[in-house]
Amino acid sequence: MTSLIDKTPEAEAWLDSEREALSSLSAYGRIQDAVLWTGELTDAGVPIVDIDPQKLVDEINSRGMPLLFGHDPSAPRGRVLAARLFKSPSEVPFVAAIIGLYTAANCLSFEGLGATTLIARSPPELLPMLPPQTSFSIATDPREVDEAWVSDVATSSPFPVERVEMSHNAAEAATELIRLALPYVVLVWNPFVTEIAKAAGKDVYAGVRDWLRTVVAKVSKRSNPILAIDATQDGCQVTFILRGNNVNEHYAALGQLAEAAVQAAQLITHLKESGLVPRTLVYEFDTGAARWAPANAILEDGRLVTSKATLIAIEQAPMGLSIGMSRTP
Repeated sequence: MTSLIDKTPEAEAWLDSEREALSSLSAYGRIQDAVLWTGELTDAGVPIVDIDPQKLVDEINSRGMPLLFGHDPSAPRGRVLAARLFKSPSEVPFVAAIIGLYTAANCLSFEGLGATTLIARSPPELLPMLPPQTSFSIATDPREVDEAWVSDVATSSPFPVERVEMSHNAAEAATELIRLALPYVVLVWNPFVTEIAKAAGKDVYAGVRDWLRTVVAKVSKRSNPILAIDATQDGCQVTFILRGNNVNEHYAALGQLAEAAVQAAQLITHLKESGLVPRTLVYEFDTGAARWAPANAILEDGRLVTSKATLIAIEQAPMGLSIGMSRTP
């Protein structure tokens, strides 16, 4: 698809200008060009990637967009930094972009920041009632996860569930990404430690946890799922990743979710006290160690924080990079 750039002088000129302007960013080891979308059609006459290209451009230029390996939240490889919609001389519309790619030399490690030696804190002793207007959301790409499955999950929720339609830039996907957004306070609730401001509130929190068990049971029956549980803590989006089909491991992970959510909140505070403001933080359940552990964090300045083991391998990752965006108006 880079041939579209080569054939479009206006795109080449814009990319040259943007590349020079962004080349000094210290968060990335490489700055390069890419074509994120084209108006080309499949043999069936439908768009290869069915999204609004101008919406894609606007979203990137307003806040950037993560660049992932296989749209896996625990496998960040960089960020889309700028984009613009062009049309080739043969009238093919396309979105050209500048992307920043992480390299080991430009990343930080949790070990180096002292984040792996934090003393675990206890869950909160008291939590508020969940307000009546509480709602959740579930986001999927309909090409990966069928609507009937999403409807079944949403219907059994104790709170209203907003449906968000995602679009990943891949005609075929090796995994099925399901993003579930909840209030952070739900995640830190521990039935053995935490009291609720009103006695009736305990049943509400317990109902949400029971629903999560139902969700992971249904997720485990899918072919190759990734469940991303999203919540916002102190301005940072925190994501807890469950992958695969082992429902017993997923139940074990849910049993430790409150402690992991407390630890994640502590890690966010630690990073901020170190002068580093995290934009996103991802935790993954280590099935071998049977515990949650931080997988990566993206800082406000764009830098990646991850484990030393990931740093060693990050530049050797295969291609297959993807972005994802919401198609909900």
